[in-house]
Amino acid sequence: MLRLPRRLVDSYSRSVFSTSDRRTSRAARRKRAGRGARRLRAEALEPRSLLAGTPNILFLGSTATPTFAADGAVMTHLQSVFGAGNVTYKQASDANNTTDIVGVDVLVLSSTPGSGDYRGKFHNSAVGILNWEEAVMDGAAGEFGLTSAAMIKSVTTTQLTIAENHPITAGLSGTVQFFSGPGAETLSTNTLYPGLMSLATAADGVNSAGGASVVGNPAIFIAETGQSLVAATGASPAAGRRVMFPITDGSFTSLTSDALTLFDNSINWLSGMDVAQDPPIVLNTSVGSVDAVSAVYAGNVVETGGEGPTATVYYGTTDGGTTAAAWQNSIDAGLQFGTFSTPLTGLAPDTTYYVTARAANAAGEDWGEPSLSFTTPALTLPAVTSNSAADVNAASAQLSGQITSTGNAATSVTLFYGNDDAGTVAGNWDASVSLGNQAAAFGTVLSGLDPQTTYYFRFRATNAAGAAWSVGRSFSTLSQSLSDVAMYNDHVAGTLTHANATAFAGNGVSAGPLRNIATGATTGITLTVTASGITYAGTSAAPAAGTDAANIFGPFVDFSTGAGTSLELDGADTYTHAFSGLDPVKSYDFAGTAVRGNEPYTRRWTLVTLVGADAFTPAHSAGVGIVTAGLAA
Repeated sequence: MLRLPRRLVDSYSRSVFSTSDRRTSRAARRKRAGRGARRLRAEALEPRSLLAGTPNILFLGSTATPTFAADGAVMTHLQSVFGAGNVTYKQASDANNTTDIVGVDVLVLSSTPGSGDYRGKFHNSAVGILNWEEAVMDGAAGEFGLTSAAMIKSVTTTQLTIAENHPITAGLSGTVQFFSGPGAETLSTNTLYPGLMSLATAADGVNSAGGASVVGNPAIFIAETGQSLVAATGASPAAGRRVMFPITDGSFTSLTSDALTLFDNSINWLSGMDVAQDPPIVLNTSVGSVDAVSAVYAGNVVETGGEGPTATVYYGTTDGGTTAAAWQNSIDAGLQFGTFSTPLTGLAPDTTYYVTARAANAAGEDWGEPSLSFTTPALTLPAVTSNSAADVNAASAQLSGQITSTGNAATSVTLFYGNDDAGTVAGNWDASVSLGNQAAAFGTVLSGLDPQTTYYFRFRATNAAGAAWSVGRSFSTLSQSLSDVAMYNDHVAGTLTHANATAFAGNGVSAGPLRNIATGATTGITLTVTASGITYAGTSAAPAAGTDAANIFGPFVDFSTGAGTSLELDGADTYTHAFSGLDPVKSYDFAGTAVRGNEPYTRRWTLVTLVGADAFTPAHSAGVGIVTAGLAA
């Protein structure tokens, strides 16, 4: 006999033997919703849907038979719940995306196979996929494109927080026990692709690598057919429904009954068995963030009716009630499960508006009643002030101001600056920086300025009524001094090279201006690198932690191995750094380092000399391999 998923047995009996009980009157359903009942209906998993056709499932694992890790337990569970005749197992390495998925409703991907067994096979399949192989989910190296970085593993996460009212989470709310205890490995991410729905987040636990908290990270997340995914994967938009389930190879055997409910519900949703049994129920919640030209409507789909409903928001200056054609404006809010919000834009100032929502599924529709009303305030020009420049140095300054009135509309601020005060004509200013929407005090650091230079600046505030300008102000940058300028050159730039470091080298771009490492501004000092007889190789190494080389250069240059990172000098070979544009009245500190990356070579050395200086004071590091005896003082 077919065994139904947990939490469905009772409703199965009612739907078969007491149909009249299930078909409650619309008034009774709305009354129940109006009382704020917390239990979520399990319409998406009504057993009547299961009777219409149990899904055919293909489960892929690492071995010829489901014997590795928890694959056997998964197979037993699937057969027990959905029927042995409806579940097929196959070794992932032998599976294909053509003949193997003919007639398949749901594809279940275990994490036990190597990710290569899934590569190039199923990411563009229209079949719904339940997956816990993390390597194919991310958009960096994977193919499914639901995240933009690798998944995070934890062996201390035991609970999940239900984040959405959805057919997969039907019957569950708040914090649920996911694993029976610590030790089982779970997955989560903090880089979910925008627009995807997170159904449950980690309620406890830390990252197994590094110990950072994973609380709040999406753990169960889904993509609906047609959902935009990470474009670089080639799988966008999603060809079918996708569910990422937060377990790994052996975790399945530690799942609680609530976790198994989530697992079974995922299968049913992926198979398209969220068939509407009743129309949905939608409530109008509130209208907020009201200004002269916009507002935000909030609604709540409290019951889906068994199928994710599409919501439409209607608004206008007259109340159209439950007649769509009677409303002046409408916005498609898409599929909704639970609370949702929709911005209303292009409104007229000082005007009363009405708004409501309609939710519709295959069984019918429902309107939020009664409609809500709100009145937009009058629209005026914004007002903005500026403060005197602060923290002024040779290359940067802190500029700030304040919006004293938004004029009852979203107000964007732009900073204009240059060598002359161009007044309120934007096109006459030398440069500008957008500071985005502002409603109170704001500020920014202006960098890349020239030393000993006078700058002028104003702020412009713009809303739907027009633009207003602050008074003009000016400041003068300081002269550069040794104390506030540091310059770094990394002869082969890598991923760890600081953005303001230069990368002049004898085998590449050999000369150019050095930059202030703090600001990125050019310093007037030019570095020219020349090489004679050098061999460029790719073996290099980082300095030992705590050494001068690590402390001075570590945050700014990349010591990693790469093409040309190793300079091999022999005999009369030379590698020269020549500096021009130095100030003769100033003194400079020079630090250079070379790290020998091949430890077996114990009798090799490099002579470093400083030439052309009027005078210098040696300041060599002390340490193994550093010899200063006999060098010029």
